[in-house]
Amino acid sequence: MAEESEWIYRVEGNNNVVFSNSKSNQVLRIRKLARRKRHASVPTRNEDFGSAEMDYLVNVVYKLLDGLNVHYKAEQLSVSPQLLDKLSAVISHNRPAELNGRVNLDESATHALLMPDFCRSCLPQSVSPRDHRLVNEDNSPIISVELRPKSCYIPTSLNERNGSRGMCLSCSRKVSLERKPDAAEQSMYCPFDLFSHDSARIQRALRDMIACPQRHLSVRRNDDIIFSQSLAASRNARCGDFFEENVSPIFGRGGTSAFLNLVGRSLRQKIAERPLLKSRSSVSVHCRRKDGIVAEQNGSECNAVPNGSEYDTGEENGMCILDFLSAVKNMCDVPLSEVQRMNDEIQAYVSANEKDAALLSLNLPYNTDVWRRAATLPGHNSDSTLDNQSSSSKLRQLESYADSLRRYTIARAFTCCSLIISFSKLREIDDSNQQNGSFCVEDGYGDSYLCSIAILDLYKEPPNRIDHYCSQTKEFLSVLNDDHKCDP
Repeated sequence: MAEESEWIYRVEGNNNVVFSNSKSNQVLRIRKLARRKRHASVPTRNEDFGSAEMDYLVNVVYKLLDGLNVHYKAEQLSVSPQLLDKLSAVISHNRPAELNGRVNLDESATHALLMPDFCRSCLPQSVSPRDHRLVNEDNSPIISVELRPKSCYIPTSLNERNGSRGMCLSCSRKVSLERKPDAAEQSMYCPFDLFSHDSARIQRALRDMIACPQRHLSVRRNDDIIFSQSLAASRNARCGDFFEENVSPIFGRGGTSAFLNLVGRSLRQKIAERPLLKSRSSVSVHCRRKDGIVAEQNGSECNAVPNGSEYDTGEENGMCILDFLSAVKNMCDVPLSEVQRMNDEIQAYVSANEKDAALLSLNLPYNTDVWRRAATLPGHNSDSTLDNQSSSSKLRQLESYADSLRRYTIARAFTCCSLIISFSKLREIDDSNQQNGSFCVEDGYGDSYLCSIAILDLYKEPPNRIDHYCSQTKEFLSVLNDDHKCDP
């Protein structure tokens, strides 16, 4: 690990602070004091929490990513009180003024996540003379784009009774926020555009992110962030204009169009030879634009990838990152109206039958065997751990419920994940350019780039928060516009 003095403040969210080190090309993610416990007198975490988090990542989440041409791995790092003190001082001296007043690092934290700096480490910034073809003559910078795709998930079971059409959860939340007093501008980005496999709709999704990024989009040039909503606001600039001034010139005569081509084509780049699953199809358009029907309703959850003019489900085409995310999110195959009932039945049974608690575990400490079994994409066989002849039918039913709720939880983690797409311009192309975890993409204007994709932010709060997940989803769906009414 890098020296303590070499870590710099990079960014923070609601739950974590991220520090980076340009010498080691690593980032360190440390949890902040949990909001719900920031005033509590007891420690918010203990030594076991970091180990359980890492065990969950390695044995459950990473299982789904094995064999894909993407970067994702992190490692667990023990942190000392002295390191926490030094990093807290780094925060106090470098935190942007608009973030003053936010909670600080959790002083009881004993572990952090250490990972490569996916914005830089996945592509070469400088190479030996033998590999001079990997960069152009002016030693092209590495441009990294961080996206939060969100999900096309529509819990249609909540509006089956009146047959009305629902929105994806992402758009539902934006509509709900828009109706609040003094609401901030909400992005027009809709996941159905990004997941459409249609190049024009993918570019529209990216343009919507540029116009109002919120937390959907940011861009870095080497170590420096050059585009985000907060950065544009600090310069009193409109986001679209700020992007044209700071990002577009990097891509030469292609400008913004070249940027859109590179990101869109990277998202559709093959990351596995064969698709893991053919996603369920639907007729889907932008939830809030009057493009037509939102989705076909068939009495079940609608999570699928929308149809697009360039989408081909043939196995010979392999699987792109959007296919993968869609397949994982389709693991959330439990109607929302059933989630709470299943959870209640499991908790009641475990209270009376503690010997079966590990088998039906939904919470820390993880029973990694049963969670690993649940981390199987729809359509793949999953063997039960129960002896069907010696176990009761009730226990077999509850085991099935537990697996469904574990898949529901895993799918939610991927719903909030981030993608980092990095680019470095090439002088010329041949097979030696494409190293492990990278690929070549053309920008449509004669230039080619070496690209890589990383996926991160795959860990959420401890899993057994079914009550919270259900109430949150119902809140988002309780206020919809008149064209897409829903009765939760």
